[in-house]
Amino acid sequence: VVRNPNRIMPRLIAKPKYNPFYFGHALTRRHKCILLLGIIAVSTFSCWWIGITERSPSQPKHHKRTKSEGIFGSPSFRLSHLDYASFWHDVPMKPSTTDPAMIHIITEIPQTVTAKMEVSKQRSHNIIAQDMNKDGSPRYHTYGIPFFNYGLIAQTWEDPNLKSTQGLEGDNDPLDVMELGSSVLKMGSITSCRVLGSLELIDEYEIDHKVLCISINDVHFGQIHTMDDLDRYYPNTLVRLIDWLQRYKTSDGKPENKLDSEIPKSVEDTLKIIDETHERWRALCGHDGTP
Repeated sequence: VVRNPNRIMPRLIAKPKYNPFYFGHALTRRHKCILLLGIIAVSTFSCWWIGITERSPSQPKHHKRTKSEGIFGSPSFRLSHLDYASFWHDVPMKPSTTDPAMIHIITEIPQTVTAKMEVSKQRSHNIIAQDMNKDGSPRYHTYGIPFFNYGLIAQTWEDPNLKSTQGLEGDNDPLDVMELGSSVLKMGSITSCRVLGSLELIDEYEIDHKVLCISINDVHFGQIHTMDDLDRYYPNTLVRLIDWLQRYKTSDGKPENKLDSEIPKSVEDTLKIIDETHERWRALCGHDGTP
């Protein structure tokens, strides 16, 4: 008698061993679809959250003698100083020292921060605020992460009525300064620095001097007096700096900037520029220097 093979085949197939770490046997097709949709939803939310946090960065640390208001990275943000009515007009240009190469840097943009912050000439008390694009959106540096602390020297002014030998005019702003040490300076902090030299940036037919300095708190401050000294302790800093100054606008679709020279001006020539812009600021505010 030939038996029906369909009746005995199921008995010949051994049951798989139970695996406590495998849950597929307990899920129906409907459950698996729900689980897959949940995974997709979590992944989508994660990508969205990462994008939001990148475009709305957390506020960097600011100095304890400053006060912040509003949301960092938005037009509502403002940072004022508790000891000085105006960052531009009231902070001393230089610290009390016998070293003529020492100046104060007011940090607007700490190292690694991409939001473009600046002391506002138009707003009351010249607070530090978010710089804006022409379309009203917040301005960010998009050409990599800044490896320097960026700020200004108070009581200076690049006079647009003063023409250079090339016929270029000042950019109508206080002197910019870039601190090239290894430490992050807090936003709104006032730090004593040693001048190492300067670069002359030509930005849309305007002269924009960039004073280069090293913070008194840097671990190599005692050994760094010139740009050559800086290169010994922080190699390739000047090369990276020149590349950044020339190309930082290209990531926004703009042409490259130009430098008058890729060789920094000496400390002595830079101090003359600082003194000249200080006199221009005095003339702007009144002969006695009162704003």
